[in-house]
Amino acid sequence: MSGQQGDVQIEFGEPVTAGTVTINGVDTDVVGSDTIWTATTIGAMSSIELLETVDIDIQGFTSVDTAKEMGIYSAALPTDLVVSLSVGKTCYGGNSRDNVAVTGTVHGVTSGSLVTLELLDTSNIMVEQTTTTVNSSGLWSLGNWDLSSQTGSFSVKATLERGAINKTSASEAIQLERRKGDC
Repeated sequence: MSGQQGDVQIEFGEPVTAGTVTINGVDTDVVGSDTIWTATTIGAMSSIELLETVDIDIQGFTSVDTAKEMGIYSAALPTDLVVSLSVGKTCYGGNSRDNVAVTGTVHGVTSGSLVTLELLDTSNIMVEQTTTTVNSSGLWSLGNWDLSSQTGSFSVKATLERGAINKTSASEAIQLERRKGDC
């Protein structure tokens, strides 16, 4: 998912006039007024989904009250952590239960990061768990999750971790049947 724009919201402690902002070295359009400003990259940023932080440089903002230009501010800010999932089909019956396909996307972690998948019963209790890794495009997949020991109605969710931050995807329903014809 290369080619996305980046944006950051900046809040000042006093009213200011516009200045300049770069995000990972990419120039931005800066809009806002008073104490709240938003900077959106003019050009696309490459491979933003695999960045845990972005470098922000803020300068040239001038205080409305004192007419003094504020100093240059640079910081590495954490990116949003996002994980999504998609179950290959909603019902697996017979032998297909040993090859359940689940795929998804992530933002905010590096290639090789782990995604934890959980199969939850109707009481929201985890009955199966496995992991897979994020590839260099911010995608993950598991094409052969063996759930042949399970039957009934379940949901699947994916969890992504970055340090002390956890993000869980929305759950998707899945039906597992003993016989293929029951799907």
